[in-house]
Amino acid sequence: MNMNLHRTKYLLSLSVLLMSCQAVAVDGQKHQLVVVDDVGGESAIPYYVAISADNIDEKAGYVPDLNRIKPFGFSDMLPVKSAFLSVGRVSRQKLNLSPGMTPFFIVGSDSTSFQWLEKNVGFLRSINAVGLVTQVNTIHELSALASAAKGLELRPVVADEVARQVGLRHYPVLIKSDGISQ
Repeated sequence: MNMNLHRTKYLLSLSVLLMSCQAVAVDGQKHQLVVVDDVGGESAIPYYVAISADNIDEKAGYVPDLNRIKPFGFSDMLPVKSAFLSVGRVSRQKLNLSPGMTPFFIVGSDSTSFQWLEKNVGFLRSINAVGLVTQVNTIHELSALASAAKGLELRPVVADEVARQVGLRHYPVLIKSDGISQ
């Protein structure tokens, strides 16, 4: 897969995840997006338009496709492949992340992830965890995971950078503000 496309999908998926989490508006005002880092690659602006961001600068090179019939969706983000993470054992580890952060878990569309998800779905629901699906090829695989997740929010995401930040090499895994567990 083209590395720029891979990076764009990662950045898009992370953006969608962050926008789906609770956010607090400063002074109750809407604020313009600020570009922190431009790593090149394909523009993610079409995806922001798809999620109704109303402060997109069309002068930046994006012109909406007015002939597009269906909205952008998860199938447009697939396949998602991690170059860093694989299925495997994860040792419990203590973390000291921001209190109140949304707990999240990382799974793939493999049998180990399905078994882990089915075993832990009740607990994951009780803590309102969000799922990052880091190895998934088709919308059918993602739908099967969604069925096993019984209503938990799932996002197709290349979670490599998140994994590096907390020292992970394997999944399935749960990450909370106080630690990592499998």
